[in-house]
Amino acid sequence: MLGPHQSIRFDNTFSQHVFTTRFHNVFSQRFSFRHNFIRSFGPPFLTVVERARERIDNIVCVERKWMNLPAVVFDRVEAAYLAVSRLLYLDHRRIAYAGAQDDRLLGYRNALLDHDISYSASLVLGDGSVNTPGDGYRHARVLAALSPRPTAVFACSDEVAAGLIDGLHERGCRVPEDVALVSVDDIPLAAHLRPRLTTVHVPAAEMGGYAVRMLHGWVMHAAQPPISVVLPIHLAVRDSCGASLDSQGGDKGAAALVPPRPSTLDNSSSTPNRL
Repeated sequence: MLGPHQSIRFDNTFSQHVFTTRFHNVFSQRFSFRHNFIRSFGPPFLTVVERARERIDNIVCVERKWMNLPAVVFDRVEAAYLAVSRLLYLDHRRIAYAGAQDDRLLGYRNALLDHDISYSASLVLGDGSVNTPGDGYRHARVLAALSPRPTAVFACSDEVAAGLIDGLHERGCRVPEDVALVSVDDIPLAAHLRPRLTTVHVPAAEMGGYAVRMLHGWVMHAAQPPISVVLPIHLAVRDSCGASLDSQGGDKGAAALVPPRPSTLDNSSSTPNRL
């Protein structure tokens, strides 16, 4: 990391580009050293990471941690827990899960467990590693056919949520009147969907900025390996869950909405260590 008397500034445009790029290797003209940014989408990319390690000295993973490489991530378990806890606070008890079965499924299950609700595999929709609007649209078909139909859905990503809204609308199911919906990411589109999407805000641009600073510090202080970072998240409450904070006159579930403290991540594991 940077020393106490060192600083480096990056504009938001560059940070956002670092995070959203579809390429696995981004070689910036702003630095004289070789570096690599990897946004991991699933197990097949493990081979890409292994090949990169053979060629590139300094690698920082963004969004997901691989092997013992330093990473800038968010806690997917906690993200799902926050979202599902919101639905439980609104008295939903039959809640479906839509999307990839990764760490977010554990957060979903933990939230149910903490509210004494049994887990049901029949309410888990999707078994792939990709979360797209098309996946959400297909999940809507399955969801609408369930009997009794769930009163709420946790979507793994905003893209899945967008597809769910479209698919449920075509089948005469209104969000949130008939089915409440929460998700994860808080992409710019989330606040402009109808209904506006309640979603866990993931600090995308900040993750890119942290990765840049970690790489810079790694090169400037090669004897000090970077420490992985878990960035805090929070729930952005909008319309799709069926209630807003402003309309409730106080929120007895506010504790579930408090962002987690910043954390470090042990490079030898995927378990966050709270500061």
